[in-house]
Amino acid sequence: MITVTGLNRTFKGIIPMILVCLFCAFQAQGKHIIGGVMYYEFVSQQGNNVTYRIIMKMYRDCKPEPNKANFDGLTNEIRALGTIYKGNSNLPLYEIDFGAPVVKKIDPDATNKCLVVPQGVCVEEGVYTTTVTLPISNQSYYIVYQRCCRNNTISNIVKPGDTGATFMVQITPTAQNLSNSSPQFTLFPPIAICANFPVEFDHSAFDKDGDSLVYSLCAPFEGGGNDDMGTNGCNVVAPQPDCPPPFDEVVFRTPYSVTNPLGGPSPLTIDPATGHLTGTPTTTGQFVVGICIKEYRNGTQLSETRRDFQFNVTSCSKTVDAIIEAAGMKGKDLDIRLCGQDTLHVAFAGDVTKDIFEIKWDFDHNSTKQNGNTKEFILDTKDLGLYIGKLYLNPGLPCSDSANIRINKFPDIRADFDFDYDTCYSKVINFTNNSVSDAGPIISNSWKANDVVFSNAVDAVYDVLAPDYYDMKLIVTDQNQCMDSIIKKVPFFPIPKDELVDPGGVIGCQPFTYQFRKPNSYITDKYDIDWDFGDGGSGQGVTPTYTYEDPGTYSVDVSVTNVFGCTTSGSFTNTITVKQSPVAGFDYVPQDPSNLEPTLTITDLSKYASYWYYDFGNGEFTSEQNPVYTYPDTGVYRLVQIVTHQNGCTDTLITRVDVAPKYTLFLPNAIYPGSAAGNDMYGPVGVPFGVKDFIMRIYDRWGNNVFTTTDFNSRWDGKNKKGDVLERGVYSVRIDLTEPRGKKRTIYGKALLIQ
Repeated sequence: MITVTGLNRTFKGIIPMILVCLFCAFQAQGKHIIGGVMYYEFVSQQGNNVTYRIIMKMYRDCKPEPNKANFDGLTNEIRALGTIYKGNSNLPLYEIDFGAPVVKKIDPDATNKCLVVPQGVCVEEGVYTTTVTLPISNQSYYIVYQRCCRNNTISNIVKPGDTGATFMVQITPTAQNLSNSSPQFTLFPPIAICANFPVEFDHSAFDKDGDSLVYSLCAPFEGGGNDDMGTNGCNVVAPQPDCPPPFDEVVFRTPYSVTNPLGGPSPLTIDPATGHLTGTPTTTGQFVVGICIKEYRNGTQLSETRRDFQFNVTSCSKTVDAIIEAAGMKGKDLDIRLCGQDTLHVAFAGDVTKDIFEIKWDFDHNSTKQNGNTKEFILDTKDLGLYIGKLYLNPGLPCSDSANIRINKFPDIRADFDFDYDTCYSKVINFTNNSVSDAGPIISNSWKANDVVFSNAVDAVYDVLAPDYYDMKLIVTDQNQCMDSIIKKVPFFPIPKDELVDPGGVIGCQPFTYQFRKPNSYITDKYDIDWDFGDGGSGQGVTPTYTYEDPGTYSVDVSVTNVFGCTTSGSFTNTITVKQSPVAGFDYVPQDPSNLEPTLTITDLSKYASYWYYDFGNGEFTSEQNPVYTYPDTGVYRLVQIVTHQNGCTDTLITRVDVAPKYTLFLPNAIYPGSAAGNDMYGPVGVPFGVKDFIMRIYDRWGNNVFTTTDFNSRWDGKNKKGDVLERGVYSVRIDLTEPRGKKRTIYGKALLIQ
C-alpha cells in the first residue's frame, strides 16, 4: 500500500529522482499491447484520508514474435510503475509500483458460436492490483500508466508499431467526497470476430454504487513510443514518470474513425443505455476500438472509464454442413429413384457436434407431412409418387444450413434367373431369365460373369471355356428406369474328356529334373490332378516338378477330377527317357602345393566317362585324362574337371587349389670372425620368397643394439655400429617380417660370438 501524506515534504523528496528518470531510455521492446483498462474501488476512509484499490487489466498478444515483451513487473522484466498527478499540475505527485500481475490466457471464443476461430489467435491477460491512500482534495487525482507499443499489424490507426497506450483513472473531488468506486466492465470483448457475420456483445458494466452509466464509442489514448534514445521522455517505451494529462488520442487512418473503427457499411454501434454492441465487420485484420463509460449520480458526472481493446476480424469457417445420406448416395441435393421399397432410411451424414443445436427433417407427399428431429429418419414410402424433403441444421441461427432430397417412388421390379448345365462335361451354361416388373415389360437385360458382360439377351448362354467359381449377375431395367439385380455363385469346371495331352515326351541326363506340362490347356489349380511318374514316385498339381534318379524309360499316368467329383485320366507310355550320366572325380598330389612344389599330378577317378576336360583356373586347360601341370605363380585357383559320357551326358567337379607362397629362414647359432669354415659372418639362411618389411636386430647382454639391417642378405661381422670388435659372448637376435600373405611374424634367436 502506498500512502500519500505530508504532500509538500514527500513531493520535494522525490522530485530529483523523478526528473532524472524522465530521460531514462528503456530497452525493453513492447510490440505486444492489444488493450487494457484501469478501475478504482473505494476501500476505506480514516479522517480525511481515503484508501482506494487500483485495478489495472492489460492484454497482450502472446504469439511468439521477435521483440515481443512480457508483462511489466514479472521476473526479468522492468517494474510496472505508475504515476499520480493532482489537478492541472504537470509535476508528478507520487510514483506507485503495481507489482507483478496475475497472468492467464483468454480463450479465443468467437462471437458467433456456430463458427470456428482459426488457430494462432492467442491473448494473455495480466491483472495488476495495488492500493493508494490519498487525502480528500478539491482537485482531481490522475493515476496513470503508460506503455509502448501496439501490434504492427493493426489496420485502423497510424503507425501502430510506434504507438503505445495510456491507462488511467481520474478520481474527481465529487467522487472523493462520495466514497465512489468506478464502474467495471462485466465481460471481456471477444478476441476474434468473424468477417461478414453479425457481431453482438454485451459490453455493459457493473457499478457497485448503483450509479447511472452512459456508454459510447471513443478513441483510445496514446502513451509512450519508440524513442529509446531518451530525447523525449514521453516517447520512450515505458515513460517514468508517466506523462501527465491531457492525453493524445490515437489517430485513425482513413476510412476508419472513432465511430466506425472497423470500417464497412455496417459500423459498430453501442446502445448508450445498455452497452449492447452490434455491427457487421466486412474487412479482416486487427482493429483498435475504444469504449467509454460515463458515470453519473443525481445528474453529476463522477467518472469516465475508458476501455482500450483490439478486435481480430478473421475469416471464419462454418462448423455445420448439411449433407444427406440415402440409398447409397451423399450430397446436399439428392434426387433418388425408389422402386418398390416401402421405407427409405435417410440420415445426416456428418457428426452431431457441439455446434449443432437442432436437426430437423421435413417431408411432403401430396400434402401429407412427415417430420423428424434426429440424425437418422425412416421415411414411409408406401404410396407411389413424389416425396420432397429437406434437412435443416440449426434453423434460425446464423450458422444454419440445409440440404434437399427428392424421392420418386415407382412400382417394384424383381430380378431372378435359373441356370442349367452338365457339371461333368458341358462346356456351356444356359441361363433362363425369371425377372418381373410391376410397371410392365422389362426393357433391358445385362448378364455379367465376374463383372464382365457376356450377353444382353433375355436368356443367355455362357460359352467361355475358362473354369472358375463365377459370380453370375443379372441386371434388369423397366420403363421407369427402375433397376434390380441378382447374383448367384455358379461353379463351372468341365472335365476334359479324351482331351488330355502328353505332358512329357522328353529326354534327359541322370539325375533328370523335369517340370511337367499341363495335361490340358484350360484346367486350373482348382482341379485335383494326380500323377504317377512311372518309377514309383507320385505327385499332385497342374505342372509338378519331379526328379528321376536312375536311367531308364518311364511311362506317366495322370488323372483329373473337378469340384463335383467327375474324373478323367490318361496314360502316356515311354514318355520320359533318362540317360546314364558319368560321375566326375579326381585327386592330385601334392595336396599342399606351393612355390617350392608348384607341379600337380592329377589322377582321374571318374566313372562312365569317355572324354575329359580340365580347366586350371588361370586360362589354361587340357583334355588329357591324367594331366601333370605346373602352376607358374602362387595363388588360389579354381580347378575344374568336366567328364562326358559317350551318350553326351556330362558331370562336373570343382575344387579349390591353393598354391601357397612359402619362404624358408634359418638362424645359425654361432659366429666365428676370421674362420675359414664359412661361419665368419652371421645372418639368416633360406629363401625369402614374398617376404616384406624384413628387419634384423642384434643386442648385447645389456640390451644395447649392436647391429641392424633390413636386407635379408646382409651379414653381421661381430663388430658394433662403430666398427669396434665386440667381446666374446652370447648375443640376442630378433627378426620382424611380413609373410607373403600379410601376416606379421617375429623370430627370436641366439648367436654365440667366438673370438
